[in-house]
Formats: sequence, C-alpha cells, structure tokens
Amino acid sequence: MVSAKGTELSYSSFIFGVGAVTILLYIAMKVFGGVNTYFIALHIFLTAILMYLLLKINVGSKIKISSLTPLSLLIIPVALVFAAERFYYGSVALAIVIGLVSGYIATKFLDSGSDDDIDFKKWFVIPIFILALVVRAYVFATPKVPLGYDTPAYLILALKASKMELWELLRIGLGFSGDAYVDNWNFSMLWLGLTAKLISWLGLDLLAIPRFFIPAISAACVVPVFLLVRELSDSNSAFYSALIFSILPSELLFCDLYKEILGEFFLILSLYLFVRFSNKKNATNLFLFLASAFLLWKVAVTAFSKFAMFFAALLPIFAFYGKINSRIPIFVALLIPVILVLGHFFPIVGFPLHPVRPMVDNPYTRFSFPVILLTDSTAFMLALSGLFVFLSSSGKFKRAYAVGAAIFLAIAVYSGILSGVMGYRIFPSSFFLNTFRVSLYLSIPLSILAGVFLSEMRLKRILVLALFALLACDLVLAVNSETTIHSPARFYSYISEKDYEMLSKLDYSACSRVVLVGNFSWSPDTKNYSAGNWIKYIVFSKTGELPEVYEEVPDVSDALVIVYHNDKIYVKRC
Repeated sequence: MVSAKGTELSYSSFIFGVGAVTILLYIAMKVFGGVNTYFIALHIFLTAILMYLLLKINVGSKIKISSLTPLSLLIIPVALVFAAERFYYGSVALAIVIGLVSGYIATKFLDSGSDDDIDFKKWFVIPIFILALVVRAYVFATPKVPLGYDTPAYLILALKASKMELWELLRIGLGFSGDAYVDNWNFSMLWLGLTAKLISWLGLDLLAIPRFFIPAISAACVVPVFLLVRELSDSNSAFYSALIFSILPSELLFCDLYKEILGEFFLILSLYLFVRFSNKKNATNLFLFLASAFLLWKVAVTAFSKFAMFFAALLPIFAFYGKINSRIPIFVALLIPVILVLGHFFPIVGFPLHPVRPMVDNPYTRFSFPVILLTDSTAFMLALSGLFVFLSSSGKFKRAYAVGAAIFLAIAVYSGILSGVMGYRIFPSSFFLNTFRVSLYLSIPLSILAGVFLSEMRLKRILVLALFALLACDLVLAVNSETTIHSPARFYSYISEKDYEMLSKLDYSACSRVVLVGNFSWSPDTKNYSAGNWIKYIVFSKTGELPEVYEEVPDVSDALVIVYHNDKIYVKRC
C-alpha cells in the first residue's frame, strides 16, 4: 500500500501488489488460454511461498510516486509505431528509439556523478557452466528423438554441409550476398558443417548436435553473463546472475533455435565487450567488440536487431557516467531519419522491415511477454525487487541496475506493449516467432536485476537456498511433460520414437529411389513441416540423397514410398 501521505510506496506493499497481479495473470491464463492446470495451480502455490520469502528481506527504502514520471516517456515509441509502419524499414528506427528512450529513463533514477566500485575478485565460473550444461543435456539428450521444430531442418543442413569441401564451406559461409538472411543461412552451413565433420571424425552420431553441441553453446552463455555483470558491479553479483541464468527455464526454450542460441552468445558477449571498452578504452577492446558484433551479424540478423536495441539503451547510461561522449546518444538519435532513407534505397534483407498487424494471431507468440515472465516467475519477482531498489534511488550497484532496467523496459515496450497489446509484428522475423524471440531475451535483464539484488541484500544462506529451490521448481514445471505449457510449441519431438526406429531400420538399398508423399509446407500450427524434415533427414543419412517429394502418391516403380498423413507414417516397399 501507499504511505499515509499517499506519495511513497513501501517494499512490502510493492511485493503484495506484484504477487497479487502475478496470481491473477495465472488465473487469466487458465480461464482464457486453457493451459495446463498443474502448471497454473503449482505456480500460484509457489508464488505465495515466494511472496512470504521476499517479505522476509529487509528493504527499508521507498519509492516516491512522483519520481516515476520519467516512465511516461515510454509513450514516445508507442506513438511512433504509427509512423514507423509507413516506412519500408521502420522497424529498424523504432528499435533504436525504444532503446534510447529506455536508457534515458534509466538515467533519471541515477545519482549525478555517482559510479560503482568494481571488485575483480575471481569466482570459479566453470561449475556454473557445468550445471547449465547438465540441465540442458538432461532435457535435450534424453529423448530418443531430439526436441525442436527446426531441429531436423538444421540437421539436414549440417549433413549437406559435411559433404562439402572445406574451401567451399568457407567461400559460402564468409561471403556476402546482399541479403542478411541468406548470409545467416550460409554462415550456419559453415559452422554446422564444420561441427558435423568433427562429429563424423570422432565416430559419433550427428544427433550429437541437438543433444550436446547446441546445449553446450546455450550453457556457455553463462560466461559472458558473468563477465558483463562483474564489469558492471562485482564478482558476487556476477556469480548470482550467472547461476540464475543457468537454470532459467526460458533459456531452454531457445535450444532448437540454432541461429538464435549462437546469436544470444555473441549478443551478450558484444554487450560485455562494449562495457569493457567503455571502462578501458584501447584498440584491443575496440577490435574485440567490433569483431563480436560482426560475428553476431553473420550468425543471426534477428539477434543483431535485439543487440542494436539493447546497445542503444546502454548509450545514455554510459554517457551519464562519462564513459562515452555525451553527444553519442544524440548523434544516434539524429541518424534515425538517415537510416530510414538509406534502408529504403540500400536494403539489407529481401523484404520490408516495417511494423505490421497481421490478420493471423498466435496467442502463444503474441502474448509471449507475460508467458515468459510467468514461466520464469521466481526470477521475475526477484528482478522486480531489484527494480524496486533501483527506482527508490537506493542500492550500491546503480549502473548494473540501470542496465538491467533499461533492457527490461526495451523488451517490455517492444514485446509487451507494441506486439502483445497493440498486435504489431516488428521485423526482422516471421509473423509468429518475432515476439517470442524477443521475449526470450528477458533472461538477460532478469538475471542481472535478480543477481545484483541477491548480492546486495546479503541474505541468510537458508533464505538464498529457499529462493534457488523455487527457481529450480520453475525449471521443472516448464520442462516436465506433465506440467509444461510449452508443448507442442517447444519441448516436443515431431515424430514418435516408434516411427523414428521404423524408418531408421528400413532397407533402402532394395529400391532404386525413395519417394516421400505429403504436404510439408511451413505452418506454426501443424507438425507436417518438422515431421517431413525428420523423414528427409533419416532418408538422407541412410542413402546419401534426399527423397523425392510429392503431395499426391505418384505412379512410380521400384521405389520405396513413404506417406505422411494425419500425423501417421505409412510405408510401401518396392
């Protein structure tokens, strides 16, 4: 509740309010979404426990309601979306505006001239990486058929690339076509092809890519998270942030988006290297930052677009602290109309990047912002506790709080307001996945804010263990097949173990050709696309060639015919 004067908000009132809203959102998910009852009921129970634990924490500061007026500036990007949708590359300009506004708002809660003491005491981050790898390997290595909608498409690409000469892979992967999406796919061919060659040389199955290699890349993200938070605050905060990041369930939702997961690694690394360069300006740090940003562009332009927004959000904060020239954020703002003009005449992708409101809405992706927050509910409420400390102008590590708050606000505007409430799809990405892919990056600000908060509060060990137990419960509820709300969109194998084994054991040498029959066009609402790719991959791995594909059964002879219809597989032997 607000104090008697009606001008201040206490921490206990804030937690009661946040907890009540969170519980109401879970109830709304059940009523309007019809999602898993176990997920909802258990999370409501855990939220009540979390509220009790958070109220045990002594946060004496209060938020002055009048101090929150800078948040009204969020109306700027909300209003500008109506103009951005009229420009061919309006999404690019809009993302930069969102970042600059979010970063500027964060500076309004900083003390003039203050900065943080950085403690470079070393923590052993390897155990956190091992924990992250074990968690991801358990989820993705145990199913007979690897999880993920796009997994078989990437396996086909890896298998094709593994048969190419090294010089050809390098030529294709490092080339520039003028279309960023094409370049991303070609670069994926390079790193997946090299990985497939190494796996084959080791005598392993190519399924080691989705089972171990991609989870290892995801786990490796804890390292730049640790380095970023340590550069912003101290090693204790970095330890907590990396540990929280390692077990966030939303991070596991990344693991079948191969370009995106590698892109996330370079995105966080690029943010760290920018902060590192701002703190210690030299040619080496500048080169490393630019090299990391370049690799991010080559890996995934979708991830690079998020980096551009987060990078813009950091500029006002570091200008405030005098780490960069104060004119740089102004210069970037003045570049926005130039970007619109240049983007129109010199496009970087083969289709317009203006915000649109598509006729088809997928609730899972449109409202992915609250879905991800409610999946990561413990980290979310811990992060909001850190945000409370920041907004109340207290706390030691204000710069770390400011960075976490700015990135969180940017995602909230982009994914929560513009996409969720207003129904816009802000490119680059597909109608169905754009909002979801942005929301997945919530793990970055959540881990920063929550980790710094836990470090600064210096809690009793038993309370810290209880909070991490709740974080572990969130993970279990998200990945367990009986309680998850993310299947079949995520955590799902698109053909059965029985069908996979049957197709793997077929004698393909008895026929001169293999024919695949079915409609395998891409759609977020059917299994056909992914199931078709699994069949293609199995045939390709057994015969060295992709099957011939028809929508209707052709009149062919001496052919092994595989028909996929209504989620069932039928085989006609020659």
